[in-house]
Amino acid sequence: MSDIKVSKEQIDDLLRRAQVTADTVYDKCTRVTVKLESGFILTESSACVDPANYDAALGQKICLDHIRNRLWELEGYVLQKRQHEQLEEEIDRLRRCADEHKGAPGNPSLSITVPLMESEDYKDRFLAECMQLSIRLGKLEDMLARWDDGSIAFTPDCPRSIYDVQVRAMRDYLAALEARAAIEGIHIPI
Repeated sequence: MSDIKVSKEQIDDLLRRAQVTADTVYDKCTRVTVKLESGFILTESSACVDPANYDAALGQKICLDHIRNRLWELEGYVLQKRQHEQLEEEIDRLRRCADEHKGAPGNPSLSITVPLMESEDYKDRFLAECMQLSIRLGKLEDMLARWDDGSIAFTPDCPRSIYDVQVRAMRDYLAALEARAAIEGIHIPI
C-alpha cells in the first residue's frame, strides 16, 4: 500500500487544533463551526422536526462527523494537487536536465526517464514509456531527415522502406499510449 494518503491521525490532529463552537438555533437545530489553524472555516448544521426530540449532543456529533468527512475530501484534494505539482516539477526538471546535457532543446536523452521508470506508481512508469518512445521516434525521424537531405554520417544497412514501417509502427504505438492515457487520466506532457 502506498504511503501517499490522508490518515485518520491527520484528520484528528486538524480537529484537535481547531477552534470549535456549537450553538442551538430555534430550539431544534445544532450549528457547529470549526475554524482550522489555517483560518479556513467549516460549518454544519443538524436539526430535528419536533423540538421535543432535540438532542444537542447528538446534533454536535452529527455535525462534527460531517465536518470530519469534508476534511477527508479537502485534505485528499490538497494531497492530490501536491502530488501533481511535484510530478510536473520533476518533468520540468528532467526536461531542463536533458536540454543541458544534450545542448539542443527538444532532443532529450533516455536517461532522464530513469527516475520515472523506477517509481512504484504505474502512472510514472507509463509516462516513462511514453517519453522513451517519443525520444526514440524523434531520434529516428531526425536520422531519416538527415538521410533524405544527404547529411547523414553513415550508410544505413536496411532499405529506407523498413525505416518507414518502423516509424509508422512507433507512431501507432504512441497513439495507442496517448489513447490509453486519456482513458486512464494520465497527463502526458510530451
